[in-house]
Amino acid sequence: MARYPRRNEGPLFLVIILALLAVISLICWLWVDRPLAYWLSRQDRSWYNHGLVTAIVQLGKGRVLAWFISLAVAYKGIRPGVVAAVISLIVAGMMVGPLKPIVGRVRPAAAIAASRGASTNISGSQRHSFPSGDAAAAFAVASTLCGLVAGWKAIGLIVIATAVACLRVISLNHYPSDVIAGAAIGLVSGIVGLRIARAWYLPDRRHQGTAVRMIGAAAVVLITAGSFLFQGKGPMLAFLIYLGPIVCIWLVWDALGRRFR
Repeated sequence: MARYPRRNEGPLFLVIILALLAVISLICWLWVDRPLAYWLSRQDRSWYNHGLVTAIVQLGKGRVLAWFISLAVAYKGIRPGVVAAVISLIVAGMMVGPLKPIVGRVRPAAAIAASRGASTNISGSQRHSFPSGDAAAAFAVASTLCGLVAGWKAIGLIVIATAVACLRVISLNHYPSDVIAGAAIGLVSGIVGLRIARAWYLPDRRHQGTAVRMIGAAAVVLITAGSFLFQGKGPMLAFLIYLGPIVCIWLVWDALGRRFR
């Protein structure tokens, strides 16, 4: 674990960031959310259906993040980053899951449709807007890995998580306050996952063995097949077409770098 840079995620720094996010989320809830949602509903958002956008949105989905984690296991075995990412997603899910039905906030698209008389039957899932699970998941993994990498890699992770959150707002699935709250939850979850992994995970050679890597590879196949069967082939196919080559290039680059290092 020593090969990863250690950072001092001090409690004061975390409290300041969370307080700032809470204030921004409250401001958005009171004065920004609804006007912005109605403004977005009047804009041309046909570009949102482009395959690349669909692929980026998938980076906030639990099944795709599980796909990445499984791929990491297949490539390098179980390492601190994998353990921390899994823990962070579990913590984020435990925080987001109960909050959604407790708050019971109707999603922007459903709320706008109801206000215009276009829809009167709002399903259970349409009442679960706050907080954003996709933003929480994306920021949980991003903040976890930011504690293990440095420089442009860390910046890239935050940019990707922010893009996922913004796209959830543009699609009218969430208000800005939803994704900001989700980002705060993801940040806490990532730090919790990282600290638990650092404190309790003991690396073992068997964790990088062939059997473990084969299990990771099998999980990649199962998640991919399950996504096609139960979620429809569109989202996962878009992810594989547009982002799959980038993942492959990264793996080849990393493998060559390790070989000639």
